[in-house]
Formats: sequence, structure tokens, C-alpha cells
Amino acid sequence: MSDEFRDQHWESNFSKRTRKWIGYFDILGFKEYIYETDLLKAVKEVEDTFKAAIEGAALKSTCSTISSKGSENPILKRYTFSDSIIFFIDPWIEMESAFYYMVEASAILIAKFIERNFLLRGAISFGQIECKYNANSLIVIGKGVVDSYKWESAQRWAGCVINPEMSDVWRVLSNPKSWAFSSLEKNGTLREYNVPLKIEIKQGYKLYAINWTKYITPCSQINVESFLKNEMIKKAVNFIAQDMTKNVNEECEAFIKLKNTLNFMENAKNDNK
Repeated sequence: MSDEFRDQHWESNFSKRTRKWIGYFDILGFKEYIYETDLLKAVKEVEDTFKAAIEGAALKSTCSTISSKGSENPILKRYTFSDSIIFFIDPWIEMESAFYYMVEASAILIAKFIERNFLLRGAISFGQIECKYNANSLIVIGKGVVDSYKWESAQRWAGCVINPEMSDVWRVLSNPKSWAFSSLEKNGTLREYNVPLKIEIKQGYKLYAINWTKYITPCSQINVESFLKNEMIKKAVNFIAQDMTKNVNEECEAFIKLKNTLNFMENAKNDNK
């Protein structure tokens, strides 16, 4: 598919300025963390983690790579509501560059959070998002937000997937593969994976997972694995003991999510070499 045809196809199917890549993330186990942590300490820890992720050298490099259109300076905007995080890029930049940026930024975000013992689960989708501000309120709404939330909540691990239901978008990205899609696959940041889900998806859909493990610093690798294993032991003890102060079903589900996350880390090691 030529660049000219690709652009025409994109223009004919979508209104560029109202549709963007959107990342929706949930901090797993955040309710328990908030009940056990002083509020000011919790705010500082979360903000420090965002600072490490968003202001890191890797993200600065990514941003400079995609801001080559003169005065346009894309910013990865982030809204946080308790345990929910929404990402999108503003002002608008062309779809393939934005896709590359979102995938890499999301991988770094998940890695930096898990290095500090926070588990993130997320999904990236392409669709409408509208943010309205006034003196007393902020409204964030759009089909793209709903789609991202749907696929975020469908997973049974700490990780992130690309919405597989965007048929027109996938045709642009992968038929043939765009430079962004090819580059992310080649460097191991995006990989096809049998993602553990709570729901069944239509036959024929491929799920692409973001390989956040490649952005964990080498000195943190063992610490992250130890953290996951220790958390699994805690959940298993609570489940076996039928601890009445815990929701046993929640403890069992948390154990499964941790195990699936650890399995992904071990599976991804070869890609990271």
C-alpha cells in the first residue's frame, strides 16, 4: 500500500482530528494499597512513579522522534482518577507515529510502575475522545475510551493489549505492515501472545501484547520477579487459610493474575536478548 493510498484510505474512513490513540490503565490492588497507606505518601509515590516514566530519557527520545512537523510538539497527556489512568497524544499527529509513541510510552509506564511494586493492566484503542474543561469540572468521554476500558478489564494479568476489534485500523497498520508496526515487532516491544482473558473473543482475532519487560532496568529484573513471587505466596496463604478478613475469590483471582504476569516475563526473556 503506497503512502498516498494509505493517507487517502485513512482520510476517507476517519475524521483525523476527533480520533486518537487512547491508553486506558488500571492500577491493580490499588484499593488495598490506599487503605494501608497514608494519603500524602500514596500521592507522592504515584507521582514519583509517573515522573520516572514520563520524564525518562527513553520517552524524551521517542517524543523528539515524532515531533518533526515544524511547530507541532506532541504531548502525552495523562489524566488520573484514583486507580484509573488515561493516556492520549495532543495535538493530533499522524496515526502511525502516534501508534509507535503510544505503544512505547505504555511499555515504559508499565515497567516503571512494576519496578515500584505497582501492577498496571491496560489496553490501547483508536477512537473518539473529547475532553471538556470549565471552572468546576472535567469531562472525558468518547467511544475510544469505552473500547480501551473494555479490553483493559478483560485481561487476567498485569500487561497491556492492542484492541483487536478495530478492523479498519488494523488494515492500515498491518496490510502491509506499517513502519511503526514493523519497527515495534522487530525491536520486541509489540508481540503476538496468547493473552489470558476473562472473555472469549471472536475466532480469528490476533492479540498483540506490549512487551513492557524490555524496559525494566537490568538491576530491577530480579527484584520484579521476587516481588511477583512473594505476592503470589501471600495470596496463596490467604486463600488456603480462608482468611475471613479477605475476599477469598479476589485473593484467588489476584494469584492467577500474578502467575500470568510472571509467565509473560519468563516467556519474553528470549525476545529481550
